[in-house]
Amino acid sequence: MKYETVAEELTEELNDMPKKNLSTKINDGFASFGNLLVMTSPHPNEIQEYLSHAVENVKDPLKWWVENKYVYPKLYHMALDYLSIPATSTSVE
Repeated sequence: MKYETVAEELTEELNDMPKKNLSTKINDGFASFGNLLVMTSPHPNEIQEYLSHAVENVKDPLKWWVENKYVYPKLYHMALDYLSIPATSTSVE
């Protein structure tokens, strides 16, 4: 699964969440700049669930993602794409 596909799915997931408009006017130019939209969901999405946990000290992040691929399937694919980018080196003269 490509990063773009995962990003699109996560965006769709966010867009599908119910929104509660705290203001009466939305499209009134700069006057609505400070208006807030609050998104609510009865169940946290993957990214909210992942970010709600404490940071772990992991020696092998790729191994961690493989072990947790069923917990965070969409984030797993994105992390796999990111972590499998070959390293590059530069010489310092």
